[in-house]
Amino acid sequence: MLVNAPLSHVWHFIKLQDFSKFWSALKSSEHVKGASEETDIVKWTFKDGHVLEVKQEEHSVCFHSQPIAGIDYLY
Repeated sequence: MLVNAPLSHVWHFIKLQDFSKFWSALKSSEHVKGASEETDIVKWTFKDGHVLEVKQEEHSVCFHSQPIAGIDYLY
């Protein structure tokens, strides 16, 4: 499926916890409950066993130099 729209118009419809529904590299994606009161943290488990926790912040606190706007990678 191709969405012919600027990322800024569709970004709010893309939920980090739903990435495993369309990204074939992911085995699962789920909220990390109780990790932070200020931000959403989602755990991505890849099919190769790698686990990545991703933090989504409000747009007002994000730096424009990040690889994907609004997402921090927690190592």
